[in-house]
Amino acid sequence: MAGEERGRVRGGPPPAAARLHAVSLTPSPALPRRDRPIASVDFAALRRRQPRPLLAEAEERVAGLAAAEADVLVHGDLWQGNALWRGDSLAGLVDWDCAGVGPPGVDLGSLRCDAAVCFGMEAADDVRRGWEEEAGRPDLTRDVLVRRRDAFLRGALGRLDAGRG
Repeated sequence: MAGEERGRVRGGPPPAAARLHAVSLTPSPALPRRDRPIASVDFAALRRRQPRPLLAEAEERVAGLAAAEADVLVHGDLWQGNALWRGDSLAGLVDWDCAGVGPPGVDLGSLRCDAAVCFGMEAADDVRRGWEEEAGRPDLTRDVLVRRRDAFLRGALGRLDAGRG
């Protein structure tokens, strides 16, 4: 990722999301409970039509996890494409029809995924760091640490296996 692009990812939506997530709320008809991004789309049905083993494994592993964070204001569809820029400065966030109340991970997860898909895994780490700097706290829980460790170990074992063939 080029330096200018990296600065935008880190300096734009992550701090804005952290500021949103500083607003504690209770779900209501106007801002319903959100446990995942874009709640109106049945992604599980889409995955059943076109199975993807890795997505199925990820869904199964997170199904039983409870959110460790308090309920806050969430955008519900936060990704780079819903950020408006004026030069190198974030001017605003658009597309609020999925907004609601839920854990910060609803936004942080989709924003990190978008950054990783568009710019690589390093960009996802930049998003996390930008959010943490603004929020004043990490998004890490024991479960997150264990999942990241396991992903690292799976990758390392895969590279070892590839070297034997």
